[in-house]
Amino acid sequence: MNAKLITKTTLISMIAAAAATIHLAEAAYPGANGLITVGRTITWPVMEVLTFNPDGTGALTILPNKGLSYSGASWSPDGKKITFHGGTVGSQDIFVANANGSGVVNLTKSESEDISPNWSPDGLKIAFQSNRDGNNEIYVMNADGSNLVRLTNKPGRDEFPRWSPDGKKIAFVSDRTGNQEIYMMNVDGTNPVNITKDSANDNVFDWSPDGSKIVFHTERSGNGDIYLMNNNGSNQVNLTKSDVYENVPVFSPDGTMIAYQYGGNDAYIMYADGSDQRLLATNLHGQYPQGWQPIKIANKTIVLDDIGFNPSATTVAQGSVVRWKFMGSAPQAVMDDLAMGSFGSGMEPSGGSYAATLYDAGSYFAFDPSTLQFGAISVPLKISPANGPIGAKFTLWWSTRTAPAGHWFDVSVKLPGSSKWVYLVRGAKTNHIAYRPKLPGSYAFRARLRSGGGTVYWSPEESITVN
Repeated sequence: MNAKLITKTTLISMIAAAAATIHLAEAAYPGANGLITVGRTITWPVMEVLTFNPDGTGALTILPNKGLSYSGASWSPDGKKITFHGGTVGSQDIFVANANGSGVVNLTKSESEDISPNWSPDGLKIAFQSNRDGNNEIYVMNADGSNLVRLTNKPGRDEFPRWSPDGKKIAFVSDRTGNQEIYMMNVDGTNPVNITKDSANDNVFDWSPDGSKIVFHTERSGNGDIYLMNNNGSNQVNLTKSDVYENVPVFSPDGTMIAYQYGGNDAYIMYADGSDQRLLATNLHGQYPQGWQPIKIANKTIVLDDIGFNPSATTVAQGSVVRWKFMGSAPQAVMDDLAMGSFGSGMEPSGGSYAATLYDAGSYFAFDPSTLQFGAISVPLKISPANGPIGAKFTLWWSTRTAPAGHWFDVSVKLPGSSKWVYLVRGAKTNHIAYRPKLPGSYAFRARLRSGGGTVYWSPEESITVN
């Protein structure tokens, strides 16, 4: 690979080889689904916090009861810490700890009831509710407990603050108009807007990871259901539609699943469209899912010197940040050779760098006009699960975003016993589908992004086994 010019044909074969060494199940995914924190009541009001794997296995008590109540666990953006409230009824503080429950630190140390903490997306601040001024209001502080600021100051209870994924808004629950509604405000507390606008109580909620949706609990059906709506309050849809009381929904970091309280004793999990509702944990005695750990993906650095790209071909997960470091003897650049605008640095001096996020499944080519070298990056689909019976639901993700304006996604499939690719999805704007195979055998899938002026090469094959 030290030849002066590496051709695209060579790189295409290298992509296949590199992809073959990284199975889909081993490749990290942006906001991959880690542990779920779940509360459990010992003897009211004493509670403790456990973690579970997303399939309900591996129960571990990380905040055991010691005569106090621990609840409301929220994960830091990097998944390495939790913030939670703890204490006794009427006197609770906001704490932080490591992901395994060690290193507990009290941040607020007040005589009031400080509860429902939530980390900002950049990890620098924590929002929470407190009655320290005589009424439940929303506060924000630095992640070390300093610089406390009150954001709301209205009659009624303002509670359960949750940052938007882009960090520009804070949503919260308030009964300032009589019943509980979900409001949205700026991060400085200005311009609060009621987004649910219903006569029934609408309260505990969570943002989808991309910020486009909000899942919430409502009593409008008479018994408590889980609804989903757009982030402006439009298109409110009942996901659970059951006679059982359901509450406290929590989105998975990859946006595919929702965990929630089912009845008074169980935690359930379902797909984000409300399908495949199933048991996650039981014997919780009135408690519920509290947070879902994001697993940070490993980003990639590529060195560009006088010889070319190192590595020349690599595989990264959807949503990965790829950084090119320029180490040549003269200024260099990295350009998207497919004319799709996926990246492009301009000329950079030696020692400089450039980074871009690759959101979409496909095979990409970077070109350096000074060395005339190509580098290749492959981004595979994400498919879950990897195997299952006929009729099971397989979720295929080909991007961490919806298609940009003027762009569309294509997905093709190779059915069992066939060598021919056929379109499964063509011209889609959405970033995933649920697929239910009807035949046993091995299925192969690939995806790409295209526009009116160009097309990303197909992503490497990813397969599932149906039995």
